[in-house]
Amino acid sequence: MSHIKKLTSLATDHYAFGSVSDWIHANIGGLSPAEPGWKRVTIAPTPGGNITHADSRFVSPYGEVVVSWRIESHDDDDEAEGALGHRNGFYLEVRVPPNTKATVSVPKSRSEAGVEFQDAVEVGSGCHEWFVGGFV
Repeated sequence: MSHIKKLTSLATDHYAFGSVSDWIHANIGGLSPAEPGWKRVTIAPTPGGNITHADSRFVSPYGEVVVSWRIESHDDDDEAEGALGHRNGFYLEVRVPPNTKATVSVPKSRSEAGVEFQDAVEVGSGCHEWFVGGFV
């Protein structure tokens, strides 16, 4: 019986589980290393389907890299903007640790064909924010 239990626990450590996690972090969360050691990172979230927000983070040797994005869409944009200062669209917040650079690709639109990105920009350490109005 212990032999079967041991095989079952080993099966959950299979590479396939790690590759799924890697895909989720890199595509949905938008966070991946641009070079070994995370001295440079690539940030390119790809919103799709019914996913309207994601948070991804990684503790690198230089500190924590954080990506947070959300799509906000309210039926009555004028009322929401007046009352709460809200704007419909895509919000991206990035935190880059000291001595690290990030290449950021911000989505500008999406369709059934996929997500179209703005030109990538390189940023240094610190907190950075982007907003794309009308992104739904």
